[in-house]
Amino acid sequence: MMSSPITSKKLILVIGATGAQGLAVIDKLLEPSADGSPSPYAVRAFTRNLDGRRAKELAAKPGVEVVKGSFDDFPSVYAALQGVYGAWVNTDGFTVGETREVFAGMRIFELAKQVKTVRHYVWSNLDYSFKKGGYDPKYRVEHYDGKGRVADWMKAQPSVVSDNDMSWSVVTSGPYMDMLNVGMFGPVSRRPDGTFIFATPIGHGHVPMIALSDLGFFARYTFDHRAETSAQDLEIASDWVGWDYLLATFTRVTGLRALVLNQTLDEWFKNWKGADNPVANENRPGDGSTTWRQNFSGFWAQWRDDVITRDMEWIRKVNPYGHTLERWMRETGYKGEMRFDLLKNAEDGKSVRLDHQRLAELSKSSSTQELIVHHLNDSRSQRILWLLEELEVPYEIRKYQRTKEMVAPPELKAVNPIGTAPVITDGTINLAESGAIVEYIIQKYGNGKAQPPESGKIDDLYFVHYAEGSLMPLLVDKIIFKIIPERAPFFLRPIFGMAFNALSSKMLDPRLQVHAKLIEDHLVKSGEYFAARQGEMLGIKTKEYVKRIHERAAYKRALEKGGEYSFAT
Repeated sequence: MMSSPITSKKLILVIGATGAQGLAVIDKLLEPSADGSPSPYAVRAFTRNLDGRRAKELAAKPGVEVVKGSFDDFPSVYAALQGVYGAWVNTDGFTVGETREVFAGMRIFELAKQVKTVRHYVWSNLDYSFKKGGYDPKYRVEHYDGKGRVADWMKAQPSVVSDNDMSWSVVTSGPYMDMLNVGMFGPVSRRPDGTFIFATPIGHGHVPMIALSDLGFFARYTFDHRAETSAQDLEIASDWVGWDYLLATFTRVTGLRALVLNQTLDEWFKNWKGADNPVANENRPGDGSTTWRQNFSGFWAQWRDDVITRDMEWIRKVNPYGHTLERWMRETGYKGEMRFDLLKNAEDGKSVRLDHQRLAELSKSSSTQELIVHHLNDSRSQRILWLLEELEVPYEIRKYQRTKEMVAPPELKAVNPIGTAPVITDGTINLAESGAIVEYIIQKYGNGKAQPPESGKIDDLYFVHYAEGSLMPLLVDKIIFKIIPERAPFFLRPIFGMAFNALSSKMLDPRLQVHAKLIEDHLVKSGEYFAARQGEMLGIKTKEYVKRIHERAAYKRALEKGGEYSFAT
């Protein structure tokens, strides 16, 4: 029987000890407790190769013994379980494939029960994507579903917290935040001007990324809180990351130029060599097993469609000092550089590789657009689309949909802390406010277009600021006064309607009539450099001007690209 290197401590068997996750878990298990006292745990590290670099580094750590075995070599697992208090079990589906991983996960649990001395068994899990996606085949992710099936099976098993029986816990994590150092999430190329290119097929979806140190925290938390985590599935993350948020955070933290290149799945797979090989490296090409392409098609689909969610409020409560994306970048000194020693399969040369020749061509491509318009439906960002269409400037639209309460979604705050639109991203520049954006675009991209003649510059300057500062607040109030009665409880709508109609008639309409006359008088004199919305108060010249706007090809293109717009007529 194997014995603990420090017999007074609770011995934890870590299966998958030399992987990125295992190393982080071991570090946290050996850390002093929160009160400064020594850790109550010692570690038995389970690895197939005692002569590997990582195994030797673990063997040199106080409180660690390293033993040889493989998670699907069950006699070696049974031997390693002897005398341990707990087990952290992280099997490697990328090595053996889904079928063998499911059986191994169930069998290791049975062996732990058979040993009789194991008190706390923790399964390191990933989301059962296929099930959470309603068993839609597009959400089949082999290296997720294998673990998820084992967790589902475990939930039917008894979990007993006592000195003579075994309890179990599940810790469901996700992609490592540290994978921003590799091509899966990190920049795949860099332009000659220094701009980093984050290529992704995620669209507007999100990844619940977890920093490895936070994963280690939850491993330690689970063993420290046996009773509370018994028969529980802890779904964990560090931050909820969309690629707009990633880009904004990266440029803010590093000061470096970057852009997100949105790709289709087919385009993204072209960035890699070996995408049609089996996802499990012990399988052979052409053997009918799941390919890397098939597996990661489902992987990206689950994030793109936000199939997988997390309770970030609960996570922050349990781990108040956990990482945000920004904190992780600052603590690690992240600058977008690649690392090839993060994931063990990559270090061992067993995974797919980036196609650097294709990526070099990608970085030179003139079709990679840098100017991004963050477009909120029914907002002033529609005017920015119109301006760019008039100037024939290439741009990318990132769309945000108002909530049912008609407010901007939280994702918009990733690029503008106050959560308003329009916002543009131009390299490292994030710029909000309509007037500022209009001036910036005309000055940088206008090439002389949309510039008033010398005689009209004062009027142009005045009306740009007048529209935002004096006119727009009244129009917004008019809309709000109309919406509030419509959303009041049914029995209060007539009362609210009368009240707000009266307020509008007395407070807003007289002032809007003054503005309408100002606009009409200006158009009678010049007929240029003004845009307005047609309405009851508008004069003949104003209505003619708006009609000409609506007939412009650029205006129509902007409406088509921006989507449904309530104020188009």
